[in-house]
Amino acid sequence: MPFGQQKHEYQIIRKEKRKNIREKRMYMKKNILTKMAAIAVSGAMAIMTTIPVIAANDDIIDTARAASLTIYKYDLTAAQQGGVDIGRFSADGEADSAAQSILSEYALQGVGFTILNVAEISTVSESGGVQILYDLPDNLDQVLSMTTEAHTSDEINSALASALSTDNTTVKNALEEYVVSNGGTVMSETDENGMTKASGLTQGLYLIVETVVPDQVYYTTDPFFVSLPMTDATGDYWVYDVYAYPKNQTNSPTINKLVSENGSFGDTATASEGDVLDYRIVSQLPTITSRATWLSKYTIEDTVSSGLAFNKDVEILFYSSEADAKNGTGTPVDVWSEEGTYFTVSYGTSDMTIDITESGLNEINNGYSDAYLVVAYSATLRSDADTMLGDSGNQNSADLTYSRSNVSYTNSGTIEDVTNVYTYGLNLTKSFSADGGDATEVQFVLKNTSDDYWVTAAGSEGVYYVTGQATSESDATRLSPDTNGSLIVNGLEADTYELTEIQTSDGFALLKEPVTITFTQTVDSYIPSVASASGNSNEAATVSHVSDASVTVDSQEVTMSSDSSSANGRADINVVNNPSSFTLPQTGGLGTILFTLAGAVAVILGGAVIFKSRKKHNLKGAQSYEKNV
Repeated sequence: MPFGQQKHEYQIIRKEKRKNIREKRMYMKKNILTKMAAIAVSGAMAIMTTIPVIAANDDIIDTARAASLTIYKYDLTAAQQGGVDIGRFSADGEADSAAQSILSEYALQGVGFTILNVAEISTVSESGGVQILYDLPDNLDQVLSMTTEAHTSDEINSALASALSTDNTTVKNALEEYVVSNGGTVMSETDENGMTKASGLTQGLYLIVETVVPDQVYYTTDPFFVSLPMTDATGDYWVYDVYAYPKNQTNSPTINKLVSENGSFGDTATASEGDVLDYRIVSQLPTITSRATWLSKYTIEDTVSSGLAFNKDVEILFYSSEADAKNGTGTPVDVWSEEGTYFTVSYGTSDMTIDITESGLNEINNGYSDAYLVVAYSATLRSDADTMLGDSGNQNSADLTYSRSNVSYTNSGTIEDVTNVYTYGLNLTKSFSADGGDATEVQFVLKNTSDDYWVTAAGSEGVYYVTGQATSESDATRLSPDTNGSLIVNGLEADTYELTEIQTSDGFALLKEPVTITFTQTVDSYIPSVASASGNSNEAATVSHVSDASVTVDSQEVTMSSDSSSANGRADINVVNNPSSFTLPQTGGLGTILFTLAGAVAVILGGAVIFKSRKKHNLKGAQSYEKNV
């Protein structure tokens, strides 16, 4: 009878003779005629074995001997980025101390596996045909789309590979759930060397599934089967202590903080006090491939300097395009409002924390892998002494903390980015070239000629804080120095301005034309931090100073004084008023000479009428002097 028919008949009577077959299998283990081939594993898996001392009968399974499984877990992505040739390590079932040494710096701590004994190792002999079959539980057969019968190792491996290639995420989730719900053994998390071990295991066919991962793992090792014990690579002996070296692929979310005062987003901006700035925290979500890689925490903490005030208008948007996410262009895939249930916002004095809720995480885990999450909000540059002028600027930082299924690993998941808003001021000294000037009588108005608006401000005693913009000069704030001639205007964006003197002290002349003042913005470079490889701590965002702020007055560069500890805060300007006119001849001066001559003639002639006329004209000249001098 053909062997295929023997197998078919065996499968038909399997259920009726289950007890007898099980007893027969135990008996046949003592009389194995062929040695079992090692079960192949998925492409992401390499199995290596520690070879025990070989006894004379090591070609026969010692059914009384316990088995063990040791797993070393490495970051495949980081290793490849580090130049390690992964292909040099073969899946030959032997321990490789060289691999452990080379890959040690890429060890992944915090990975958890769940293992489950799913079948006995059964040698079946029928009418001269002998082979090893595995009787998988019916519900596991269904997950793998297999018929409910005993299978060879080739059939099992083929079915698993086919299922994973068809829908990797669904099959992984199903197998993760299967081992957990059917009483699988949870192995201890991998240690700092990436190692975990399960000892004292009953012999059989095991399903191994990665069920817990730290923050950076996005592609778990495909579930795999392994026989304990298994034969060595050359098929010469049985190995009871099996070592596996599965590798993970890793990636992490990113974070990029951007700011805009005029609709164009970047790392820095310049603004006047009172301006509303738009902020965008752009985070590309990590890759999510199965339940084990689901996000369990996604929290963004935003901290502003004391010069900025939150407007409490947070919303979260999702984009498929990085450019749209950063620039606020295009149509978002989805928009979450603070009134919904997907996130919460809590405000402190100078910080706010955005927590994605459980329902929000569920939305992300089931549909937003690799999408761009944007936290959008606005803040106002304060019109008071809290706002920092000059090169230090008004910084704003955003920190992202996240974790996957292993909630213990969040510290390495914190990454940050920084933005800065720069603003400047005027430090004007008003003086007079002659005695008698009163600086408090002087008034200036200030126009931003770059953006065509007049400056409004609030203040007193020579100190003003910019509050907004006016469309006409009549609505602009009149800026007056204090009694010492000091006029400080705080909070001007880096633009070109015209300072016009519209009133001065009595007896002094106004400036002929406006003073042109041009600020050049501070330049700094900001690079966000990234998650370090293999769960190491992350470094802070990098801030590099490129150039200082500068200012020109009527095209001539002038010095800038500091604002507290911040250099180049205000433009130093000295405005001098001169008397309103030169000394002019008195209106009655020439008349006196003429009348003196006329008087001489009058003396000679004795004409009383001429004398009276001269006296009246002299009185009128004296009154004109008092008004103009």
